Amino acid sequence: MLSLTLLFSCSEKRQPVEKIIIGKIWTANPQQPWAEAMAINGDSIAAVGSEEEILKWKGDKVVLDQNIFKISTEKIRDTRIVNTVVGGKVVFNQE
Repeated sequence: MLSLTLLFSCSEKRQPVEKIIIGKIWTANPQQPWAEAMAINGDSIAAVGSEEEILKWKGDKVVLDQNIFKISTEKIRDTRIVNTVVGGKVVFNQE
């Protein structure tokens, strides 16, 4: 199944990050030596914290079952939503 992901701006006033790493992360910060997750943009660390905090950096997205930029306009109305994520939480998942 071909799918297309559309990204929208994050609901909180921050830009979505390019990468999120989940795991045990050493921070080199004496006040917070370990973190659960890290958000990265390019070669910069945008945020470090708990998994729950960092997942808020994910962009909102809708995954469609076909690429609406490569099909005829007549077929766009037949496009179905496969998955929707808002604020880092899945709010719809096609069964």
